Amino acid sequence: MKIKNRKQFHTIKLLMVLLIITSFIFSGYRFAPNNETWMTSPTGSAKHLDGTTVLVSLFVEDPSSSWTAEKKEIVMSKMDLANDFLVAEGNSYGKSVNLIYDIYEHPDLAYTVSYHNTIDDSEDCSYDLLNYMTRYINSQIPTQQIMSQYGVDSIAYMCFLDKSGVSYTFPYYEGDSELYYYETCFMFLKCDGDYEPPAVYAHEMLHLFGARDLYASNEYDGITKDFVQYIETNYPNEIMLTTYDENWNNVQDHVSNDLTDITAYFIGWKDSIPELAAYPSIATKNPASFSEYDGEIGDYSEYTAGDYDYDYEPGSNRWGSDIETNPSSGWGTKTEDDIFSDTDNSGSGWGSGSCASDYDYDYYDTSDIDYDIDSSDDSWFWDLVWWFFYYLFG
Repeated sequence: MKIKNRKQFHTIKLLMVLLIITSFIFSGYRFAPNNETWMTSPTGSAKHLDGTTVLVSLFVEDPSSSWTAEKKEIVMSKMDLANDFLVAEGNSYGKSVNLIYDIYEHPDLAYTVSYHNTIDDSEDCSYDLLNYMTRYINSQIPTQQIMSQYGVDSIAYMCFLDKSGVSYTFPYYEGDSELYYYETCFMFLKCDGDYEPPAVYAHEMLHLFGARDLYASNEYDGITKDFVQYIETNYPNEIMLTTYDENWNNVQDHVSNDLTDITAYFIGWKDSIPELAAYPSIATKNPASFSEYDGEIGDYSEYTAGDYDYDYEPGSNRWGSDIETNPSSGWGTKTEDDIFSDTDNSGSGWGSGSCASDYDYDYYDTSDIDYDIDSSDDSWFWDLVWWFFYYLFG
């Protein structure tokens, strides 16, 4: 089309600018936050459980399992119930919890991943799978683009396993960014014949934001034997202590547990708790984050909640005499007892400088992993806008 006059030319330029801006708005583009803290924040990829966090779903299949639409619906229903619990608990502490995870509303957040080996919840498989999924996330998931699209600086990954086993989480520990940064939950579809309940989903998701396991002593996290016993006595329904109800029922339609001030402190919802005076080892270095405890205060002799010699009686106490010989009967998600019982590491499935030094897998050689940490910079967008304006009006 031939331009007849200069006024018409300026009108066309203005329309082009409006078209460019409109296209970005309707394409869902959101101005991304400045991600200068990516891989430097002590909180890891999942920042704080206050505000918006994107959870990417990875449905992992092995040679003997596959994800059907029905199974995915079950997983999403449990995620919905866990989300409802976390939102309600956040509201009670004056926090705004917004988790973006629904694969039906956000199909771009769902991936199906083929894994070459048979999946179970053994230690060897857990680390092999972590190795594989970390490399997959790094090479196949456009993390920075997702963060830009949704306007967030907090992201984590939910790896769903169509198998039976004990779910676990690998949170980030401060200083380990060259080793591991993508915070990841590994959720089994079933455990001990039942579907994993929403309490387990909530329990594992809380680990992403700094929550400690409270059912076993753990020197790396500063969780002493005395502190575990204190939690047993004073907060018997705490979700980081147990995911069962008071009668050891595996509740499927809601979360029956409590998120107490103890966990609220660990995830940064409270600045302080009275227990810090009596148990100084639990003090967090940074809110909503993990860091290896380097003190020597406290008794860290091996202890798991329920290590008593009395039998369970409904209404009297929460743990029976079978706990010591059968940890799978109900302590949290048993990450330390069932998955990592042969290594000293975080009860959440990761220890700063602990498992890494004892485990000989290729994952720990990250020299060939190219973390794309600069792609979060949205300066390219402004360069493009400037170029268009210069071309049209210069």
